Amino acid sequence: MAKAMIVEGSKGQTYRVVVPASYLGHVPRRWKWSGKKYHIAGMLAAQVPVSHIAATGTPGIRSRTTVYGWLYHPEFAGYVDDLAKELYWHRKVARIKLLKVITESLVKKLMDGLDDIEISNRTLKLMVQGILRLAQLIREEKGE
Repeated sequence: MAKAMIVEGSKGQTYRVVVPASYLGHVPRRWKWSGKKYHIAGMLAAQVPVSHIAATGTPGIRSRTTVYGWLYHPEFAGYVDDLAKELYWHRKVARIKLLKVITESLVKKLMDGLDDIEISNRTLKLMVQGILRLAQLIREEKGE
């Protein structure tokens, strides 16, 4: 059964949250940030499973329930969400850069090799299809 409770943020703001009764004792009434909590937020944002976090023996984390309780606190949950979005965009930019490097490399090899070798129509067609597919992936990653 779910229960409503009032919790306080690190700067005094109040939140009304609804949590399962089994988590009531694990949701902090007043949020206080620590290095451990920032570290665990980073792990969650990087999609490390809660079971792994609890199993690593992080001091102060006795069970998964502790981390799940923190996730019901709006300040912690919001920070994890913001960090996850930031990581997503950094990864997306890195993928776009990698796709551009691969595409440029393939085009360079294609252009350099055209003078020195004979290429069948089928091989040329496959190379052009590969370059077009990479260009499509870049457009998709950019959201175009």
